[in-house]
Amino acid sequence: MNTHRTILENASTEATISDRILQTALAAWKPEVEAAADSKNMATFDQEHRGPFRIVSRQLTTCSVIEGGKTICFDFVRQAGESVSIEMPFDQAESIVMTVPRLLSAALKMQTGDAQARYVFSVGNWSLELAKDQNYRILAVRTPDGFEVAFAISLRHPWQWDRR
Repeated sequence: MNTHRTILENASTEATISDRILQTALAAWKPEVEAAADSKNMATFDQEHRGPFRIVSRQLTTCSVIEGGKTICFDFVRQAGESVSIEMPFDQAESIVMTVPRLLSAALKMQTGDAQARYVFSVGNWSLELAKDQNYRILAVRTPDGFEVAFAISLRHPWQWDRR
């Protein structure tokens, strides 16, 4: 394969989360697109692309957990109608979960022009339970449509509410 290397343009010495997500998406989409040996600073693309390959989703079809819980898989239908899957290790999927709510709020601020706008989820129900190690409480919040997130609250260190 005839390839060239493109230095990722970011100011830090480490690749950003979105750079790593893009590299994962590229590797999942085209087998001939490889992550560079030094994936913190470079990505390798085949010469026919001249840059990152863009996947524009028309529909998210399924999400699944594979490889004994080590990998998360997202199946999409592209704008052009082809099916595409993106598989990523657990820690990369965790990075997406931590990033998407902030991106949704940023998008909402841009759409509305309101700097105070935030993307919020309706709470369907919630629970507070003691973790197995007894040093934390687990706050689980669920939306009416099934989204669920859990937070660990330390019992050893008093926590303070964010007072904006």
